[in-house]
Amino acid sequence: MKRLTSILLALLMLVGMALAEETPEADPALGDWYALNVDGTTECLTLREDGTFCYGSREGTWRKMTDGEYWLTFSRNGLLDVMASMVNSQIAEQDLTALLTETGFDVYYGSPAEGVVAHMVRDAEALQNVRTPKTDTPLEAFAGTWTMETVFAGAMQMTYTPDKGERLAFCTIDGLTLIPGANLGDYPEGTSYPMTFEDGILSATIQMMVLVSSGTEETQEIEMDYCLTFFQTEDGSLYATLGMGDVPDNPTSMFLLVPTEKE
Repeated sequence: MKRLTSILLALLMLVGMALAEETPEADPALGDWYALNVDGTTECLTLREDGTFCYGSREGTWRKMTDGEYWLTFSRNGLLDVMASMVNSQIAEQDLTALLTETGFDVYYGSPAEGVVAHMVRDAEALQNVRTPKTDTPLEAFAGTWTMETVFAGAMQMTYTPDKGERLAFCTIDGLTLIPGANLGDYPEGTSYPMTFEDGILSATIQMMVLVSSGTEETQEIEMDYCLTFFQTEDGSLYATLGMGDVPDNPTSMFLLVPTEKE
């Protein structure tokens, strides 16, 4: 009887070891990832074990392509999604391409070659003070001619590379005077705007030409007021935000600026 018990225990140990060997390790990309939006809120991407994901309010499926690369495809259940798929047979197999890196999860719209990416991390709290304006920045810190290094929209961003063409001036700041550069628009020579300075933040209201639709196929170009603000963060970076100040819930763009002298 004792011998039989020993044999059964040995068999159970072997079965347990076999099951342990067959259990695959959890994919390191599973779980929640966070990116910082322009408005200071966080965007969450969740990869689930069943091969589905949630990004903001949208759902979809994901699959691992190579070591560290993932393809994410949004569910196309709505009527407009289905119609778009029927009309356009060239729709990409994946909507997002994600790369697992040593510092986080880089999620690209389309492919990495397009350069539009959301840098995501595990700790949402670590993002809270990344782009918090300093309140004691002196006016002199804004002086000079600035060019765009990175543009932000929502949680996505795109950084300038030489293949994107000539880097144009974003603006020149001289005291409390803003001179818009070619990167902001096609302004007549000599155009300038007055600025205000309070608690380390520079602000100006500028005019920009935008295309609007009147409900028909025709569009017209009209001039609208935009609010342009500048601030510095604790690491010394200079940011600008651009949006229609009087329009509720208007989309705001953000720019990381660098001095033209440092190109």
